[in-house]
Amino acid sequence: MRSACASQKTSGKPLVDAPRLRRIDEQSLPDHTRLSADDECFFLYEYTSGKNYSFSATNSLISNFKKKAGAGGYHYKAPTIERCAQELAAAINSKWLDGATLVPVPPSKVRGDPYYDDRMSRVCRQIAIRRASSLVSSLAAERRPGSFSK
Repeated sequence: MRSACASQKTSGKPLVDAPRLRRIDEQSLPDHTRLSADDECFFLYEYTSGKNYSFSATNSLISNFKKKAGAGGYHYKAPTIERCAQELAAAINSKWLDGATLVPVPPSKVRGDPYYDDRMSRVCRQIAIRRASSLVSSLAAERRPGSFSK
């Protein structure tokens, strides 16, 4: 099994500081039976199946991301969603994102169901909020006193 948390090293330093989007290629396609060779699908993290949260940092992150309300460790979910939003936003080309729409995978349960979980929607919302906040900050920095017309 491959794991996204295993950093390759050169002279003791990681080659990448943050997760990067990786494409599902012909080698890994058989692991994804619902995809065809024509599909273009990317992923940020890779969970190691059959292992628990203590196996790797990635398994721990995904375990916290999937926490159910009322479950032990649920307090880790919100900060994990923030982290996932930050890392996904950093991995996406911002120029591409300027003209894109993020569409989250819908929850498998309806709102009101005790197992309803909108974690992907929350990640996308956080990315949108960060981008909007950054845009407002940039625009405010460009304005100079006295430049407003009356």
